[in-house]
Amino acid sequence: MPTSYRTEIVDVYAQAIIDAVSEDGVQADQDAGGSARTVADQAAELSLAFQEFCQAFDSTPELRMRLSDVGLSLEVRNGLVDTLFSGMPPVVLTVAKLLIERQELRLLRFIEDRLTTMIENQFRVMIIDVTTVVELDDDIRRSIKDKYSAQHNVSVALREHIDPSIMGGIVMQVRGRRIDASLVAQLTRAREVLTSNTPGGAL
Repeated sequence: MPTSYRTEIVDVYAQAIIDAVSEDGVQADQDAGGSARTVADQAAELSLAFQEFCQAFDSTPELRMRLSDVGLSLEVRNGLVDTLFSGMPPVVLTVAKLLIERQELRLLRFIEDRLTTMIENQFRVMIIDVTTVVELDDDIRRSIKDKYSAQHNVSVALREHIDPSIMGGIVMQVRGRRIDASLVAQLTRAREVLTSNTPGGAL
């Protein structure tokens, strides 16, 4: 598949996900008394859901084999998507099924990468991936957004991840830069200091 043609197809899929973002959804959240979510926040949430689908596909060989198996009927493969990913936004499932039907699952990661770029460009926002052990509270969300918005003079949307393996603290991915303030990282650094042969590096 020529690169230019692939790029066009990837853009179409990514744009379809972005187009599902609803202004009405933002207003509804605010009317219900919940935390205000911007259109960019909603777009980031959709990209997170698509990211999670990609990770499941990449990390589960059996799932990858079944969804790619043209020997299985389309109905069976679509049913598998509906069953395993029932909590995901409908547009993500729709795009996944189109990729299965058209035998274009190889484009998943290209779409994921392009989706982030297109969201940032179209909504003039910076997406930050934030990983913690427990869900962020509103104060921490606001602090992260305010800090990076001031630094980069753009709006900020968060893609939030829960990962108990970091044990505590926080890990952030900001425009390709990994900021690791997790407890695991702190313990690793402490262990390196304690086992170092340099002066002052051992007890």
